[in-house]
Amino acid sequence: MSVRSKVCVPLFAVALGAIAGTASAAGIEFRWHHDAAPGAFELGALIEPLARRIERASGHRIQIRIVAETPTAAADLVERLRRDAIDIAFVRTGRFPDTFPLLEGLELPLGAPSAEAMSRIAWDYARGHATDELAPFMLLHLSAADAYAMHARSGLIAGPDTLKGILLGVGTRPTERLAVALDALKVPISLDATVAGLMRGDHDAVVAAWTDVVPRRLLDGAFTHADLPAQHAVLTTLMNRDRFARLDPTLRAAIDRAAAAVTPAEHGRLWDEGAAYARAFAVARGDRIRPLVPADAGRWAAVAAAMRSAWVADIDRRGRDGPALLDALDDLVRGDAVRR
Repeated sequence: MSVRSKVCVPLFAVALGAIAGTASAAGIEFRWHHDAAPGAFELGALIEPLARRIERASGHRIQIRIVAETPTAAADLVERLRRDAIDIAFVRTGRFPDTFPLLEGLELPLGAPSAEAMSRIAWDYARGHATDELAPFMLLHLSAADAYAMHARSGLIAGPDTLKGILLGVGTRPTERLAVALDALKVPISLDATVAGLMRGDHDAVVAAWTDVVPRRLLDGAFTHADLPAQHAVLTTLMNRDRFARLDPTLRAAIDRAAAAVTPAEHGRLWDEGAAYARAFAVARGDRIRPLVPADAGRWAAVAAAMRSAWVADIDRRGRDGPALLDALDDLVRGDAVRR
């Protein structure tokens, strides 16, 4: 069994709480904020390992306390980081579309075959085309989650044309764009409240990555699932750039080494393995998963085109060249396919 495989399964079996670090007299304590639920995949796969690598690389002169926030409290997480009110933040960029409109393009249906591939694409795009919106921050990590799927209470999902008018729970602007393109009725949700909403009938289905399904207990309320055209959430870990610059050179170098020790593709591979585990878990208990089928290709292409056009129009309104950025995204996807 690979090291990654050994990691993925226990991540779903253990609920991880906030991890407290105690600064030494000569050390520095950083508070790393996130809005992940207890036991969320990102805690065990990314946040804790990176925090511990930074501590070790610094000779434990840096200690990191991991701080969980409620979704409500986390609404201004990036703004607090920008103001230097907190040290480090893990965020899903799709939850902050007005802060990261260029990165939102990465969450369109782009056709990347895996989180591993999408993570390489996301890293290259962020460094080549989104440097201005990332300028206030040090980029400690950026990768993609596994592709979104649709999870429903019952047998509602029989192809894209059957989704018109359903109550679709969405938690980010990219998934809101999906609901609009499907003519579904979008219901804003927090993933932490999704299960209760499904069981009450507040929504018929939700859009979420497979790695969110087990730790957030979506399987308590969803028994039918459907693959969607490849659309991935983007995950990033950021530090205030001015705060980083105030550190002494040895500590800056330690953070850089720790951050570079795992590549974006390696992070993405963890999400791919976690998704495979979650799908197998659902199948083993008897859930039905509807794959993408050729008969639906035309309708899904129209849905993807509508989402892409909406993003391009938004970028144009912001004074940027939306078509050129979309072309850049497509070029990166094609280029990554050639490299594979």
